[in-house]
Amino acid sequence: MKLIGVLGDLSSTSSYPIAQLAGLFRFPQVSYGATDPVYNDRIQFPSFYRTVPNELSEMDGIVQILKHFGWKWVGLIVSDTNNGGQALDRITKGIESYGGCVAFSIFLSETSFLSWFFIFFNVKRIVDTINQSDVDVIVLVLTPMQIKVFIQVFSSRQITRKIWLSSSFFPTVAPHIHGYSRTTLNGTLSLSAQGGEIPGFETFLYRMTPINYPNDDTVTEIWEALHKCSFTGSLKTNTSVPGQKCSGNESLDDEALSRFGNFDFRVGYQVYTAVYALAHSLHNLFSARAPAHPQAPAGSLKHRFKPWQLNTFIHNVTYKTPSGDTMFFKANGDPPAHFDIVKWLFLKNGSTVSRKVGSFDESNEENQLYINSSADLWSPYFPE
Repeated sequence: MKLIGVLGDLSSTSSYPIAQLAGLFRFPQVSYGATDPVYNDRIQFPSFYRTVPNELSEMDGIVQILKHFGWKWVGLIVSDTNNGGQALDRITKGIESYGGCVAFSIFLSETSFLSWFFIFFNVKRIVDTINQSDVDVIVLVLTPMQIKVFIQVFSSRQITRKIWLSSSFFPTVAPHIHGYSRTTLNGTLSLSAQGGEIPGFETFLYRMTPINYPNDDTVTEIWEALHKCSFTGSLKTNTSVPGQKCSGNESLDDEALSRFGNFDFRVGYQVYTAVYALAHSLHNLFSARAPAHPQAPAGSLKHRFKPWQLNTFIHNVTYKTPSGDTMFFKANGDPPAHFDIVKWLFLKNGSTVSRKVGSFDESNEENQLYINSSADLWSPYFPE
């Protein structure tokens, strides 16, 4: 079996060593989750591509939302990293470009002993800064590495009602929100990676039961999480709830599956587009003629091509997804920057609901930002 390229990884950190090694040999790498702008360096990463936009495009989307609603006095909470500093700088300049100003900025560290020590002595100061300011709008630009610290800050104390606008890290933290944070962050607007249709995936999910896949640990883990039960005696995860045993015959209905977001699997969709980007490129290569042998029949490269030759075809690939989105890669390996704007509601029954209320499309020069005027943007705390 011949290796022709690499798919992944989900995070910028885990993608880095793969990208360094793949870059040495010009092996194509298509990531479905790495957003760090460092991968735009085509000298260091000449064969790196991704199906999610980089973080700087996301910051531009946040600025467009702030500008659209005329929010000029804004607070920022960002990660205490180089990328957090870049985000702070880009958003600050964007706000100033339309006459706005940053009221305050707070940096959150990654989860470690030192960060817990920092949080223990600084939670009150952070919350007081938020509460005492006359700011109505606060922007969150964090990473999954700050989840535990973020929850500690927002769940331990009551925070006055604000309008929260978040980067795409929010879907990762949403399932872990509890305590005061469910009230504080209710109604948050976030940018999220574009979702779309994956043909046949919904049908597959309905068949994804421990009975149909008895030896699959992932199915077992998902089943336990969905139904809040455990397979006593054959438990393969730590997500047990004492006294409630899984039978494997629990109903896998729309209510259970709705926790995934009404079949709008954003990360799954990015994986799907990454697989098809590589597949379309490989198909185009197999259909091409070798440059040194223009008279050779089409497909002559099929059995003797080198993986680095696939890069030319990835650079030039363009295809439409089942959702109607046009997929291609720019010169720096990025896809078109397209985000959905999602509203998050934390209901009293403990469930979480996400609804698409708009989108940001960087490639649409005439109308980059779309806000659904009929959507419920401001509940539960604010009038229009």
